[in-house]
Parts: sequence; structure tokens; C-alpha cells
Amino acid sequence: MKLMLSVCLFFMMLDVQAIETCDKGLKHGLTETAEDVDFALSETNQAEIIWQDKLAKYILQVGDSDLKVLALSQLDLMSLDADEPFDESLGISPKESLNVLNQIVTDDNTATQTLLIARSICHDLNTQVECDDEKFSHRLLQQAPDNINVYLPDLEQAVNNSDAELVTIILKQMSLSKNSQSLLPLPAELITMVDDFMFENPITAVMDEKIIERLPVDLELTEAEVEFYIKQNTAQMYYISGVFMHMPALRPLLVACEEFQSDPKLCKRIAETLKHNSDTTLMTIIGYSLDEKLEMMYGNNESLELIKAENETFKSYQSCLLKNHALLADARIEFEPEFVQIMTQGGHEGRNLEQAAMYLYTKYNKVLPEKAVNPQSCGLRYIEPS
Repeated sequence: MKLMLSVCLFFMMLDVQAIETCDKGLKHGLTETAEDVDFALSETNQAEIIWQDKLAKYILQVGDSDLKVLALSQLDLMSLDADEPFDESLGISPKESLNVLNQIVTDDNTATQTLLIARSICHDLNTQVECDDEKFSHRLLQQAPDNINVYLPDLEQAVNNSDAELVTIILKQMSLSKNSQSLLPLPAELITMVDDFMFENPITAVMDEKIIERLPVDLELTEAEVEFYIKQNTAQMYYISGVFMHMPALRPLLVACEEFQSDPKLCKRIAETLKHNSDTTLMTIIGYSLDEKLEMMYGNNESLELIKAENETFKSYQSCLLKNHALLADARIEFEPEFVQIMTQGGHEGRNLEQAAMYLYTKYNKVLPEKAVNPQSCGLRYIEPS
């Protein structure tokens, strides 16, 4: 879970200037963050990469649309490891990816968050094969017209084309939106599929010392314990690749509000929605940054100071929640199924973090009472104090 903590800290460190340059390169920024915590795929052995590749392809075959898009995203993450694979069987062809995406967009049960990820994959795929991302946009407009994230790619295109009229139309629609929802909870069925795959393809058969070194404990482990840790680690990898690898371009929103907006109230309403009705920490931070930027633009010094104070309060709250995560007194705790479920299967990142902080507090308060932080002192926002 060290990587998940690093991702949280990565977003907490973003300020207004950083947000302005936070574009689709975020994918590579998160890859570098992974490397900082010794999680880079380049450190795994080739046999394990082949095992993970086969697992992703198995999920593509038997999973529903939510699981298929996570498998595609995982294969995308693994492809960042090297420009040329050491095994030609690794990955899937652009045509195969296109076939999977076409299945997803025509599935009536596909979740909005899955469609957002699939649209991003489709857009990136256009450099290799023609993929009509407009099909995803049309489906999203029908399915989730109140979701700000649905409009971000169109806004990016309008800003890039300097189409002021279209920018205004999109901003008006975004200002009427009620939420920002992009978090795809990890389907519980994934763990079952990993279990089934492991039964037929034991990870211990391809293990080497590097895999053992990355496990969270220094004890001698049984084969069953090794498989348990690998399974929990795999769940975290799928969650991260699905949630954080396909963030929308964010700078165009700030540019649109700074250079193209004709009515300041539009972006103000967007900022308020992002601050108070986002299901991810990143979009919440975007809301605070946008609100601060708007007040700076219009010279509202009194309001600016209030918003800065509100922003600092949010950052302090986040920092407080993550203190128990940072203790790492017993790394095995963060691989417990209940903890992984809290962090990956909840539908709201803020609520997930609060529940996880409470879970860790009950654990660490017994062994490190002088360091464990009661999350209730952080000012809980999403769950009721126990």
C-alpha cells in the first residue's frame, strides 16, 4: 500500500502552478512516483511480468465491462516498462483493444466511470488504430449529463482550437452539473478471478528472490502466504491503474476560465461543485485551486484570503488522515483483506481514506498509542464518528 500512500501525497502537494501544468503527463508522473517507492515494474522478473500479462488477458476473456477496462488499463501500465517487450506475446494488439472497447461501449450495464476510462484508452489508441471516442462521449452525455468529467475532453478540444463560443457553451453545461464522478471501485469479483487464475497458474512457480524482497514482511512465508500477499498487491495495482492512469486533461479548464469565459459565475459554480461534490481527491483539489485562481483574477482580496484558508484547512485535514498510513508500524496490516477492500472497493475516495484511517487507528493505537492519530480529531467529512 506504499504506492497508494505515495499517490495520495502526490496529489496533496499540487498547488495552483502545478495544477496548471498537470495534463495527461500525469500518467508518467505517477509512474515515477511508483519508482520512488521501489514499485517500478522494471524491478520485477520477466516470469512475473508474463504471469501478470496472462492474468490480465484472462480477465479480458471472462470479466464484465468494468473488469475488462481495468485489465486494459493494467496492460497499458505494464507497457510503460519498456519500449520493446522481451516477449512478443506480451500485451494485446491495437485491434484487439479496439474490439474490447467496442464491447464496452455497447454494453447497457457499463458504469459511467468505466466509460470515462474506456474513452481515454480509445483516445490514446487513435495514434495506432482508428477508435471513435465520440461514441463514448455520446453514451456518456446520455448516461451522466450531470457529471463534470463527461465534458472535459470536449472542453480540451475547444480550448486547443481557441473556439471561444464553444468553450462558453461547454462551461455553461459544466456549471449546471451536480458532481464530478470518476472513481471506479474495484469490483469484488476481481479477487475471485485472481484466485481462480492462481489455482491454475501458481505465482510461486515463477517466483524469484526479487518477488520475495518486495513482500511486506521479512518472515519466512509459506506458499499460501506468498500467494495471499501477491493477490492483495495485484488488487492494488489494478485499482491504481484504473483510477489514476486515465485522468482527464486538467489544464484546459483553468485556461478556459482564465482566457475564454464570458460569465465569471460559470467557473465559480464549477469550482464549488468540484470542491464539495467530487469523488476523488484530485478533482477536489482542482476545485480549490480554480476558486483561488478566479479570486486572484478578479482582485477579490478578501474572498481570496477566505478561500486560501479553506484550502489550507482541507490540506491539513488530508495530512491528518494520512498520518496513520505513514506509520507503517506493521506493513502486513495494510495487506489485510478488510483494509484493501476499504481502500479499493469504496465509491468515494474521501470516505475511503477516512474509513482506512479509522481502521489503522484501531490497529496502531494498541501498539503505538503515542503516535497513532484518532481520525475524529482531523474533522471527519464523510463518515459519522463512532
